[in-house]
Amino acid sequence: MPVTSNRTLFFPDPCSYDTSPPGCHYHPSEQNFSREARRETAMAKDILGEAGLHFDELNKLRVLDPEVTQQTIELKEECKDFVDKIGQFQKIVGGLIELVDQLAKEAENEKMKAIGARNLLKSIAKQREAQQQQLQALIAEKKMQLESDLTNDPSCETVCKEHSISEGKKTNLRGRVSDISAHLLANTQWPWWSRFSPLAFSV
Repeated sequence: MPVTSNRTLFFPDPCSYDTSPPGCHYHPSEQNFSREARRETAMAKDILGEAGLHFDELNKLRVLDPEVTQQTIELKEECKDFVDKIGQFQKIVGGLIELVDQLAKEAENEKMKAIGARNLLKSIAKQREAQQQQLQALIAEKKMQLESDLTNDPSCETVCKEHSISEGKKTNLRGRVSDISAHLLANTQWPWWSRFSPLAFSV
């Protein structure tokens, strides 16, 4: 029956002896071999580095230096972000150009409407002037006809003789006819556009 106590028992590592005890598979020559392998690997990496070949973190052979590769990847990402921002900027500028074009079209339409309204008012003014001339000619014609009737109509002469109308009274009557014609011309009911002056539509 084994004897137990409260003391802790320490057992040395059998592989730490210079001579390998039974059951230990570690040999000092293996440690030396690993050091030599690491030294040779480092020398091989230096030689390959001078030739332009490098090993990455996965020990894969690369033509470029891993640091250069990482910088290239970062630069690629930055270029991608820059291209995206340029695309967004182009969209904003395109929308602004469309808005300006739309405002230019609206301004051109309003300009054409204003030109059309001005031409319409000018034509109305010319029409008013022509109608005024026609009315003046008609009044003059009626005036001449009335004077002719007063001079040549026998009945008018008879009336003048019966009432002893002198030549001065005939002249006075002609003056009254002129006053009536002027009064008719002044009180003629002109259209609404007659309030505009033709001078207001001069180019």
